[in-house]
Formats: sequence, structure tokens, C-alpha cells
Amino acid sequence: MKKNLLTVALLVSFFQSKAQLTTVAPGAVMTVRPGTLVYNGGGLKTVGDGKVDNYGNFMIVGGATTDKFETFQANGTSPKLNGGNFNLLYDNATATSPYGQLYITNLRQADITAIVDKQYRATANGTFQQMALPFYNKRLSGTYVSADNATESSTLSFDLGTTGFSNLRNTNSIGYWENQRVLMHNIPNTSTTTLTKAAADIQTVLYNNAARYYAVGAANWNPAVLHTIKGVPFSDNNNPSGTLLSTANPLNYTLRGALVIL
Repeated sequence: MKKNLLTVALLVSFFQSKAQLTTVAPGAVMTVRPGTLVYNGGGLKTVGDGKVDNYGNFMIVGGATTDKFETFQANGTSPKLNGGNFNLLYDNATATSPYGQLYITNLRQADITAIVDKQYRATANGTFQQMALPFYNKRLSGTYVSADNATESSTLSFDLGTTGFSNLRNTNSIGYWENQRVLMHNIPNTSTTTLTKAAADIQTVLYNNAARYYAVGAANWNPAVLHTIKGVPFSDNNNPSGTLLSTANPLNYTLRGALVIL
């Protein structure tokens, strides 16, 4: 992503806004075309139905400690969490189409509350779809039932058009890759957030970082069909860290099928 965004010589056009708050007001639509780079130095907010449709490249570079990335309801003060205001879009209908990219730096995680809508379409990998989720504290499973569409963001299962993922080890479950021990874990309680402790897994810190890599059971959804996944982006100062453990230790399967290091 960084390489594409910074290859300015290849971009058709360039828009720059430095050291100020950019507001996309109600009724306004800012369209970023393919091959275009928008550099926003400072904070960014949308209000009401004001929106950014990004088919190109959009950089949000914080400078002051007051800089934030937010989406507000029409009153300009209440958070708007049901999305539709900052959209990362495919240029055309094919799965290999270029798509809008968003780059954020120098903003604290607490100062990023905007909901970003990312269109998703990919070649189906089989019974499980390899997927990264660059969204902070994203709920994975369950039906999205927020009455006013503003009190919480949607779940992954809602975004993908399913009613929820299974807690069992089947093709409707979710697993995640643990880099430290080179293991794939099943998430046993996907009704919780990615930040909340999931039953039978004490490594809760591994659920909520931008490096987490998921295997999402595709039994009840089709990755080749266009979906929109919504969430709060990760801050680049929210980087995960960990120590690789010895993978030379023998790995044994327990009766429940979980891998453990002896």
C-alpha cells in the first residue's frame, strides 16, 4: 500500500491539504478517481450524509495532537457508526480491479473513530477464505441489531450477509494465525469482540491487532460476490509486537484437536 501511494510519478493528479481540519459537510460528495492521490495533512471529519468515495489513494497525515478522523451524525456532535461516509471502492466489476486505498499516520488510536466502508471481493480460496481485518475492535459474529444504526458498527458476519459464525470447528467458523508459535487457532466464541477474551483461549491480546490473519469459513457466504466490510481503522502507532517462540518444540494434538507446545 505504501509503495503504491508514494509512487507519485505514476499518479495522474494530486490534491494537497496541509495542517488543517477537512470537513465533508452534509450533502457533499468528494470523489477520488483512480490514479489520484489526495494528501490530507491534519484531521478529517464527515457530517451527516457527507461522504468520500475513494477509488484512488487517500492519505491522512496527522500533525497536531488535536487531529482526528471522525464520522458524525447530522448534528455534528454525535458519532455516526453505521458507515457510508468514507468508502473504499473498486474501479470496476472484476475481482482484480484497482480499488481505493487509505493510508493513515500520526493519529492515536483514540483519535480514530470514523467508520470506513471497504468493498471486498476476491477469488474464493475454498472452504475457508484467507482474510485480513484492518479494523480495530471489530465484532466478528452476530446479527447487527442497532435500532438507530448509530450506536455500534456492524459485525463481520452481518457485513458478509450471514447470521453468524459457528463456535465449532467447521466450515462456518473463524480461525486465526498465531505468528509467534506458527499455529492456526479456532476462535471458540466469535460472538465477542476481537478485543474481548474468548473462551478457551487466554491469548486475548492476539485478537485485536492489525497483523492478525484470519481464515473465515465460507460455508454461508461467497467471497467472489461484492461485500462491504465496515470498521474503525487501526492506528499505525497501534503496532503489535511479540517474541517468536521455539518452533522446534514438539507439537501434540489434544483430544479436542487443539495444538499445544510441550
